[in-house]
Amino acid sequence: MPKRIDFGGHQFALSQYDGWEAKIPMRGWAAYGSSVELSVLLSCSLDDDGNTKEEPPSSEQLVALMYFLERQQQIARAALTATLAYVNERFEEQSDWYSNFCAEPKSEAQLLGMIQEPSVIIHRQSVDGCSWIGVTAGCDWEDEHGLGIALWKDLVLDVGYLDVASDGCWIPSQPGENLDHIDDERRRVMSVLGTQMQAEEEAAHEEMLASLPPSVRLAQAILMGNVHEAEQLLKQGVDINALAKPYEPAIFMAMHSQDPNKVAEMIKAGASVHVKNQQRQTPLQLAKQMVQTHSLSNQMRAGNSGAINAMMSNLFGGQSLFGDSSRDEPLKQMQKNLDELDAQGGIFGAMAGHMQNMLNKLSGGFPERLKNASPQEREYLENIQREGDLILSNWTKILQLIEERVARK
Repeated sequence: MPKRIDFGGHQFALSQYDGWEAKIPMRGWAAYGSSVELSVLLSCSLDDDGNTKEEPPSSEQLVALMYFLERQQQIARAALTATLAYVNERFEEQSDWYSNFCAEPKSEAQLLGMIQEPSVIIHRQSVDGCSWIGVTAGCDWEDEHGLGIALWKDLVLDVGYLDVASDGCWIPSQPGENLDHIDDERRRVMSVLGTQMQAEEEAAHEEMLASLPPSVRLAQAILMGNVHEAEQLLKQGVDINALAKPYEPAIFMAMHSQDPNKVAEMIKAGASVHVKNQQRQTPLQLAKQMVQTHSLSNQMRAGNSGAINAMMSNLFGGQSLFGDSSRDEPLKQMQKNLDELDAQGGIFGAMAGHMQNMLNKLSGGFPERLKNASPQEREYLENIQREGDLILSNWTKILQLIEERVARK
């Protein structure tokens, strides 16, 4: 099969890991109405080694590409309008966080100045003979997670992080799952795509499980609650502790789920607690480490200066900061040096003042931050606190299970 194809006057080359790619000038994605060259990808399925299968684009992908090319500015306008609303909502919910990175955009023109290198992915899943499209871009307000937009024709389905534009990460909500706020057409399209993606994911998962070594299949069956398969494998005499590199021993697979019930089930199925992981840790050592780590995190959230000092001392390897001889209280040491820089004024003083403000929030802990928090920030902080408490509780229970099992032998 040829490694290059022509469509709509554009040359697409087959890449090893993605699909058919071309650079196409597009309007609507640059300021002042000028065109910008976008990377356009017609995605392909992958073989067992993760390489692109040498297959032609589907007719549904080509329909979507032609639609996109013919309505470039109309689609860009719809995408930017939805993105501006999304960004404004993020600033309203967490203004303290997002304002650290950039000013809130008030127009689509300002938004365009905050978006870098948009690219287009035309996926295999389709509705009514037309594939859905993902647009990805870097952005000033979310440097780490970027921007992702899901589109079908000129209908914006979703806006969020980069994974919204990827069929390997984003699965549209099914009917009845937080879709009351959207119109019927979006609901219909997302339902069809969601069903397709779910089926593909399940088929790929079943294929992956079938390829695993027997001991790993048994551990996975227990983790997934597949009682029938677990019983069948145990009846066949599968040894759950049989080593199958690069997979970790079964007990560690259960521990990484952070679910005490799964750890108990794995131990009941015969998983040994006297093995070691790839870091040469025993299950007991790992459990103790995780309890200590999450206990320290909870203390830091509560504003415990001792916990913060322990974290900072570990971060700096016990070394002093700025040549100061004190190593016992790095938090106080850093605050002192930032105060001195702040007093000098200028750009470095402003940066020091900003860092001091952030450090004060950290040292004050969640209780101090909650005092003047907006309702949205309060909910955000309380959710983090509840999640931290739950994680620590789960690891504490896992440690108890491991200790009890070790004590029996």
